[in-house]
Amino acid sequence: MKEFYIRNKVSKNKCLRYSCEFGPVEEVDVGSVLLNPRMKACYVRFSKGFLGVIGSVSGPVLFFNDRRFYFSNPNWNVKVENKNVFYLFENGIEVLKEKYNSPPLDELDPWSDEESEDFFIWLEAKRNDEEFMEMWTLCKV
Repeated sequence: MKEFYIRNKVSKNKCLRYSCEFGPVEEVDVGSVLLNPRMKACYVRFSKGFLGVIGSVSGPVLFFNDRRFYFSNPNWNVKVENKNVFYLFENGIEVLKEKYNSPPLDELDPWSDEESEDFFIWLEAKRNDEEFMEMWTLCKV
């Protein structure tokens, strides 16, 4: 069973152990991780579990717990309303609705903006971004 670690987008001291077969396994402290977290991957923990994006040879993949949504598949979409309500749709049907607290901007970082700090806004912006899809498509080695 192939596993790797993914760094949390919000809590920099947390990682998610992720199984290619089963999805999210457990959230752990970064200090307990023996392997480096995967570079083209990030996630957030929220009331319904885990939501994240992983780069793969098939392009980026959104995971919602054990479910996977390939960016190359046009049958799903995401939307953020009022900067604090996230929606995930599959074939036009609501799969997930999550009200969340928007993270604060980093006042010390001049490039800090909503897209770089808020995972859900970032995901909405990247969903149909061709450059992002190309950058997060991994080469088969």
